[in-house]
Amino acid sequence: MSLPADDLVQAGCPRCGGAAPVRLYESLNPERFPEARELLRARALHRATCPGCQQTLLVDAPVLYTDFELGLWVHCLPEAWRPHMRQHEAEARQLFAQTFAPDRPGALALGASLRLRVAFGLEELREKMILAEAALDDRHVEILKLELLATHPALRPADVRRVIVDAVDDRHLHLVAFAGNPLQLLAKMEVDRAWYDQLHAQAATLAAHYPALHDAPCVSLHRYRAEDGE
Repeated sequence: MSLPADDLVQAGCPRCGGAAPVRLYESLNPERFPEARELLRARALHRATCPGCQQTLLVDAPVLYTDFELGLWVHCLPEAWRPHMRQHEAEARQLFAQTFAPDRPGALALGASLRLRVAFGLEELREKMILAEAALDDRHVEILKLELLATHPALRPADVRRVIVDAVDDRHLHLVAFAGNPLQLLAKMEVDRAWYDQLHAQAATLAAHYPALHDAPCVSLHRYRAEDGE
């Protein structure tokens, strides 16, 4: 559902001091707004280009993404809200329960078809969509990332702030790793999809060994590290 034009916000440019209008969406549903997935894929959501210096401007605002075809319900929140992850997970659970309450005709069945997720930042939301399109379980992808951090020669786990799946094809997962604050590109990696397939075949074992990635709406390395005491 797109917001009306008068709800555009002005995003200031930190480079030149200019500004540009940015269209925000409080909710996105590809059935109602077919451009939703392409906006995410192209990294065009909540963004504009500064007319003065061509800098990309991002407004990191909340958005609720509902995709019945992919079976996704993602409460995407600003990256800055991540320190209060558990509070926002509880709020997302409550919102989901209210939206798909048993007393609403047909709502319970719709809710049962969706995976409830909480994401922080549009890159995480984009990744959830990319993985769902490729029919990959995001929990097992996060475990793959953990194994990658432990084995990749160019990565030191203490340095890495984020690992994101950028794209998926028939043979590979294409990932990018970031370090520092603000985030800077650390490495680009290509992982055989067979690695994921091997993990996916051990679903029951993984659920027992990685409860932090299976019991909460926020499925990410950040969630695992928080539970693991890192």
